Amino acid sequence: GICISIIMLAAVFRLLLSFKSFLENHQVDFDSNQQYTLHVKRYQRTRSACEGATQDTVVVSRNVKRDREWQMTVDGPRAAIDAVIIGVLHLLMGPLITMNTGYYLSILFGIVLGNLAVRRY
Repeated sequence: GICISIIMLAAVFRLLLSFKSFLENHQVDFDSNQQYTLHVKRYQRTRSACEGATQDTVVVSRNVKRDREWQMTVDGPRAAIDAVIIGVLHLLMGPLITMNTGYYLSILFGIVLGNLAVRRY
Protein backbone atom coordinates (compact mmCIF):
# COMPACT_ATOMS: atom_id res chain seq x y z
CA GLY A 1 0.00 0.00 0.00
CA ILE A 2 2.81 2.39 0.83
CA CYS A 3 4.54 1.74 -2.48
CA ILE A 4 1.35 2.47 -4.43
CA SER A 5 0.84 5.76 -2.59
CA ILE A 6 4.50 6.69 -3.22
CA ILE A 7 4.03 5.89 -6.93
CA MET A 8 0.95 8.12 -7.06
CA LEU A 9 2.72 10.92 -5.18
CA ALA A 10 5.69 10.81 -7.58
CA ALA A 11 3.32 10.84 -10.57
CA VAL A 12 1.54 13.87 -9.09
CA PHE A 13 4.93 15.55 -8.70
CA ARG A 14 5.64 15.06 -12.40
CA LEU A 15 2.15 16.26 -13.33
CA LEU A 16 2.67 19.43 -11.31
CA LEU A 17 5.97 20.14 -13.03
CA SER A 18 4.33 19.76 -16.43
CA PHE A 19 1.39 21.93 -15.38
CA LYS A 20 3.75 24.68 -14.23
CA SER A 21 5.65 24.52 -17.52
CA PHE A 22 2.37 24.65 -19.46
CA LEU A 23 1.23 27.75 -17.57
CA GLU A 24 4.54 29.51 -18.11
CA ASN A 25 4.54 28.74 -21.86
CA HIS A 26 0.93 29.90 -22.12
CA GLN A 27 1.78 33.20 -20.44
CA VAL A 28 4.81 33.77 -22.70
CA ASP A 29 2.70 33.02 -25.79
CA PHE A 30 0.01 35.40 -24.58
CA ASP A 31 2.53 38.18 -23.92
CA SER A 32 4.27 37.77 -27.27
CA ASN A 33 1.06 37.73 -29.31
CA GLN A 34 -0.44 40.93 -27.96
CA GLN A 35 -1.44 43.42 -30.59
CA TYR A 36 -1.21 47.15 -30.29
CA THR A 37 -3.01 49.69 -32.41
CA LEU A 38 -1.03 52.52 -33.88
CA HIS A 39 -2.92 55.50 -35.23
CA VAL A 40 -1.17 56.99 -38.23
CA LYS A 41 -2.39 59.98 -40.14
CA ARG A 42 -1.19 59.83 -43.71
CA TYR A 43 -2.27 61.64 -46.77
CA GLN A 44 -2.43 58.48 -48.84
CA ARG A 45 -5.02 55.76 -48.39
CA THR A 46 -3.86 52.49 -46.83
CA ARG A 47 -5.57 49.16 -46.34
CA SER A 48 -6.73 48.42 -42.86
CA ALA A 49 -4.79 45.71 -41.05
CA CYS A 50 -7.81 44.21 -39.34
CA GLU A 51 -11.57 44.27 -39.63
CA GLY A 52 -13.29 47.22 -38.10
CA ALA A 53 -10.23 49.44 -38.26
CA THR A 54 -10.32 52.77 -39.94
CA GLN A 55 -8.02 53.71 -42.76
CA ASP A 56 -5.80 55.62 -40.36
CA THR A 57 -5.19 52.61 -38.08
CA VAL A 58 -2.45 50.03 -38.39
CA VAL A 59 -2.30 46.98 -36.10
CA VAL A 60 1.18 45.86 -35.17
CA SER A 61 2.32 42.96 -33.02
CA ARG A 62 5.27 43.33 -30.73
CA ASN A 63 7.53 40.62 -29.37
CA VAL A 64 8.44 41.59 -25.83
CA LYS A 65 11.83 40.29 -24.68
CA ARG A 66 12.03 42.21 -21.44
CA ASP A 67 11.04 41.24 -17.93
CA ARG A 68 7.35 41.42 -17.24
CA GLU A 69 6.02 43.47 -14.38
CA TRP A 70 4.66 41.68 -11.30
CA GLN A 71 0.99 40.70 -11.59
CA MET A 72 -1.09 38.98 -8.93
CA THR A 73 -3.04 37.00 -11.53
CA VAL A 74 0.16 35.51 -12.97
CA ASP A 75 2.66 35.39 -10.12
CA GLY A 76 0.21 34.37 -7.40
CA PRO A 77 -0.73 31.00 -8.97
CA ARG A 78 2.92 30.46 -9.96
CA ALA A 79 3.99 30.85 -6.33
CA ALA A 80 1.18 28.54 -5.16
CA ILE A 81 2.21 25.83 -7.62
CA ASP A 82 5.84 26.16 -6.48
CA ALA A 83 4.74 25.75 -2.85
CA VAL A 84 2.76 22.60 -3.70
CA ILE A 85 5.70 21.18 -5.68
CA ILE A 86 8.07 21.77 -2.74
CA GLY A 87 5.54 20.14 -0.38
CA VAL A 88 5.30 17.05 -2.60
CA LEU A 89 9.10 16.90 -2.82
CA HIS A 90 9.35 16.92 0.97
CA LEU A 91 6.79 14.10 1.16
CA LEU A 92 8.85 12.10 -1.34
CA MET A 93 12.06 12.79 0.55
CA GLY A 94 10.80 10.91 3.63
CA PRO A 95 10.64 7.47 2.01
CA LEU A 96 13.83 8.21 0.07
CA ILE A 97 16.01 8.75 3.15
CA THR A 98 14.91 5.45 4.71
CA MET A 99 17.27 3.72 2.25
CA ASN A 100 14.53 1.26 1.32
CA THR A 101 15.08 -0.03 -2.22
CA GLY A 102 11.37 -0.69 -2.76
CA TYR A 103 10.47 2.89 -1.86
CA TYR A 104 13.23 4.20 -4.11
CA LEU A 105 12.02 2.12 -7.05
CA SER A 106 8.44 3.23 -6.34
CA ILE A 107 9.48 6.88 -6.62
CA LEU A 108 11.27 6.21 -9.89
CA PHE A 109 8.33 4.23 -11.26
CA GLY A 110 5.90 7.01 -10.30
CA ILE A 111 8.01 9.64 -12.03
CA VAL A 112 8.19 7.46 -15.15
CA LEU A 113 4.39 6.98 -15.12
CA GLY A 114 3.82 10.71 -14.67
CA ASN A 115 6.28 11.46 -17.43
CA LEU A 116 4.54 9.03 -19.79
CA ALA A 117 1.18 10.59 -18.97
CA VAL A 118 2.05 14.23 -19.63
CA ARG A 119 5.36 14.46 -21.49
CA ARG A 120 3.79 15.18 -24.89
CA TYR A 121 1.79 18.08 -23.47
